[in-house]
Amino acid sequence: MYELLATLKGARNAVISTSFSPQARFIAAVGYGDNVYNHRNPDNGIPPVLGLHFEQADRYVLIIGSQKGTLSTLNWDNETKSFEPGLQVPPEGSPHQVLSIDVYQAEVPLGRLARVAVATADNRATVYSLSPFGDLQEIFSSVVENFSLVAARFCKKNRDVYVFELNGGGISLLDAKTGNVKSTHNYGPDPMGTVCLDDSSKFFVACTGKDFEMFRLESIEHVQTFSGEPPIVLFPKVAAYAEDGSVLVVGTDRGHASIFNVSDGDKIQELPYTTTGLVQSVAARFAAEDTTASDLPPRIWQIAKSLLAQ
Repeated sequence: MYELLATLKGARNAVISTSFSPQARFIAAVGYGDNVYNHRNPDNGIPPVLGLHFEQADRYVLIIGSQKGTLSTLNWDNETKSFEPGLQVPPEGSPHQVLSIDVYQAEVPLGRLARVAVATADNRATVYSLSPFGDLQEIFSSVVENFSLVAARFCKKNRDVYVFELNGGGISLLDAKTGNVKSTHNYGPDPMGTVCLDDSSKFFVACTGKDFEMFRLESIEHVQTFSGEPPIVLFPKVAAYAEDGSVLVVGTDRGHASIFNVSDGDKIQELPYTTTGLVQSVAARFAAEDTTASDLPPRIWQIAKSLLAQ
């Protein structure tokens, strides 16, 4: 059973996106600023935030996308013990929101570059390489025709990129080098409010409204339904695989996160928040025995929940 370790405070507005850094050393949280975050549907949308760790330079990097299409990095400074501004890449042409960010490897091995996939609201998927010293290079940028793009996710087998459609059930696979479409399925779940892949890239889970639906990526064969309660609000909730893909953590709008057994779809546990409301975003990261995170017990799954106040 999961136990509450800490409640982190400090956010002035609603937190609607969370992410663990590799090794579970940091938790990043973003949310509303002065402007309400807007998606294709103004009531939907999650500003993405993601963490990287470069082994070569022992450098932690946060990558944040904005509703105006800007991609920004923040670098951990061991001297100041804070994240300092790094790159800021404005959009080319008209601004379009960053809908999702994904990385090929959150823990970047010695001598390798990070690969970052970004989906934006002009139905564009862009892949960059990022060095530990902040050099960002575009690998490809492709507009997916006749698509209402909601997310781009790396296939961990070969660095190709899956793109998912908000409405219509479309799922396309883009070539890792060129961005050309290698295959397309038009019979995925509809809608797909949010999408997550397991670490093997064999399965994906989509938030379809009331429930979370799990499918095989290659065949789009339905595998499992993780049943939720009728939504109170129509914000898409996030799901995250945990414990080597054996459990699924999902958000709800009932003041708690839920944990399901992937093999049979049964609910294992609810993780309550101190008040009722929308738990829109969840994040999970395994803290190994050699973790550098202070005050974290070894071999504990850290589950982050964020509450969107209503």
